[in-house]
Amino acid sequence: MSIDFAKAKIRKLYLLYVVTMLAMVLMLLAQGWLHGKSLLMNLGTVAVKLAICAPLVQSAFGTTHLSHAFNGVCWFFSTLALIYLVSPWLMKRIAGWHHVWRAVAVLPVVIVVLYVVFGMADAQVSFLDDFAYGSPYMRVWFVVYGMVLARIIFAWRTNGTIPEWMSSAEISVAIFCIAWFFLRNTFVEMGSASALLRFVDVLLCGGLLFILSFERGRVSRLLERPGFLRLGHLAMYVYLIHYPLRMYWEPIVLKRVMGNQMSDALGAISVIIIVAVTMALAVAWDRWQIARRR
Repeated sequence: MSIDFAKAKIRKLYLLYVVTMLAMVLMLLAQGWLHGKSLLMNLGTVAVKLAICAPLVQSAFGTTHLSHAFNGVCWFFSTLALIYLVSPWLMKRIAGWHHVWRAVAVLPVVIVVLYVVFGMADAQVSFLDDFAYGSPYMRVWFVVYGMVLARIIFAWRTNGTIPEWMSSAEISVAIFCIAWFFLRNTFVEMGSASALLRFVDVLLCGGLLFILSFERGRVSRLLERPGFLRLGHLAMYVYLIHYPLRMYWEPIVLKRVMGNQMSDALGAISVIIIVAVTMALAVAWDRWQIARRR
């Protein structure tokens, strides 16, 4: 394991992670009180979850009670941190693989099989419900797949063997990914289709990353514009900040202030306000971070 490698990767986001986690303590205490927990039990629950979430190990337990504690989207940050611990070891192992194209073909199948196996564990073990989706044991295989693709990309770029059709393929794959984003939601409730959905997800994501990495087409040029680069820089800030805002907005504004009178118009207004406040806070945090480093 490489603790230094993991620290270097998570350093940029860790302070904001702690801030958003502490911002949700009041919400967690309020929920415990509404469910009839005593003050001692409430404080004990918060203390235990803080002890597990502070070192970013919560996703390893495979249960949403821990992986989604405080800031519910931070299971992803925890998963990344744990995968970073083993990433240098993985990169060394993958560097020694001779049949990388075979690995590209086999790994999506391996991911789907593991997804099904871990899903069965979630269904049969009462303690588990986040083993197949948010755990590092599942997500690490996506990283392995990305590392294998990176080896091929590096070899192609080094040798200059980049096909002419790569530029037009960017648009085609991007359109397929956008269409799939909307289409797959019609199959989400079909339990029997979940493994197939995951298979298509892996193939499209891998294909998009592979093609965009050569920076040959209009999609690449669009994403290289300053506005998109800026948005990419702020993306994880936005990811960490939006969830606490949404969690406080619903019980306080929609239920208490608005009397739980939900409508399409109010829903749209809520989204606009949350997005606007999230972006403002993300920009402010980024500027504060820059000023703090000077």
